[in-house]
Amino acid sequence: MLALALVAAHYSCDYDARLVDKICQLADRDELPAGTAGERDPELDHATMIPLHFIQRHYTDFEVVRIGLSGLSPAIHYELGKLVQEAAAQLGRRVVFVASGDLSHKLLESGPYGFAPEGPVFDDRIEKDFSSADFLDLLEIDRGFAERAAECGLRSFQIMAGALDRTAVRSEVLSHEGPFGVGYCVACFSPEGEEGADDSPRVS
Repeated sequence: MLALALVAAHYSCDYDARLVDKICQLADRDELPAGTAGERDPELDHATMIPLHFIQRHYTDFEVVRIGLSGLSPAIHYELGKLVQEAAAQLGRRVVFVASGDLSHKLLESGPYGFAPEGPVFDDRIEKDFSSADFLDLLEIDRGFAERAAECGLRSFQIMAGALDRTAVRSEVLSHEGPFGVGYCVACFSPEGEEGADDSPRVS
């Protein structure tokens, strides 16, 4: 007889309450519809626990700010990212922004969500944007096209782009695969030079 034991995973972390408060303050200043007033559950969610699982293997001295997504425009998500950058600068925080989310869920007929022709096209476009740090294109992706590709990471990427606004970065795609019909891409954007440098990506 084969017995299978399922062990529940438990994760915990410290929240950076000061940074959260500062982001909320700046959002109120700019009349951006963001904040904690509508938070339904302060517990860690799936999108936070997955990267936290790997981060905690190597780092322990850090605090977390969870940022959710909305149905609002790409520009609003980008503006939220800019506020994260501003809040971190005002508080003197060193920040690593983890944009957690899958690419297309429709890469293979054999996958759990089936196939859509938009799936591979979406994944290829995101990989190219990541390779070249083309943050403007992340904002210009048609919402209908993204929905047909069944993605779940784009708005997270748009917030990340805002957090890197007017920052020259070195981009590197570490991996991109979709063996189960869902696209997984890992990329790294490392700031370099001075903020506002002439070769910095800018989005207005």
